[in-house]
Amino acid sequence: MKYSILLSLSVLGISSATLQAATYTSNFSGLGVGAPLAGVDGWTQSSDNYVDPGDGTVYPWAYGTEVIVGASTIPAAAVGGYYNTDTPTVGGFYAAQSLSFDKGMFLNMKFAISDSAGFTLPDDPTVYGTERNSFRISVYNQSSEVFALVFDPVSNPDALTDTNDAWNVSSSSGGIQGPTIMAVYESGVYTLGLSLLPSDGNLNYSYSLTGGNTANAHGVLTGVTGEIDSLRIGIDPLAGQFGTNQMTFYNVATAVPEPSSLLLLASAAGGLVLRRRRL
Repeated sequence: MKYSILLSLSVLGISSATLQAATYTSNFSGLGVGAPLAGVDGWTQSSDNYVDPGDGTVYPWAYGTEVIVGASTIPAAAVGGYYNTDTPTVGGFYAAQSLSFDKGMFLNMKFAISDSAGFTLPDDPTVYGTERNSFRISVYNQSSEVFALVFDPVSNPDALTDTNDAWNVSSSSGGIQGPTIMAVYESGVYTLGLSLLPSDGNLNYSYSLTGGNTANAHGVLTGVTGEIDSLRIGIDPLAGQFGTNQMTFYNVATAVPEPSSLLLLASAAGGLVLRRRRL
């Protein structure tokens, strides 16, 4: 038996804006379209760029792109994309940003998953390539994943012609993936708000996804200290080809809660009812 406090800022009636002061932002200013992300705003990438052994073309794993917001075009970053129909020399890959939060954190960012046109293999045009991949937005403590949102592609036999592909969203911690809470669609831009707040040796999490559709979830990770040292955005390891899809992200901001905020949250959470759940 385990007991968990279901913690949500909205449930507690507390505005996240009152709990934080920005400690890191990334607007990818100066990142050119198609240029490697590594080295911009402190970002790194997990693998060296892929070089086509045939013609020497370099394909960056994480790279610059653009998004249109209102009447403006602003720089953004992306992971994924169409590289080569042969299997690259690495499995999954990710872009990473170093962090240093030992008292919990807030994360806010915008993202979209797009361009899942797919491809056929040159030696057998009847075989449809893996055009959509699973994406992860994760926070890590050294080499251990503390918490992640997982975006798994929904099986779609009409993917060649469908322009509104979907990915099911769930959370994961300690290698255990939870149930689907919503789907995100290729046509949508979403805002992610995530809070990770330590309490009595556990880590309370609360996140919201807002776009064409909206979902919120919250819970507790038992026995997790809350120390966080990196943010990772990328594709899960794959058995076959990389797909033609990409996760584009921009307006990435992280913040650490003020000590007084943690006391406020602890006090408010004290009024919530403990819920017992069978594992």
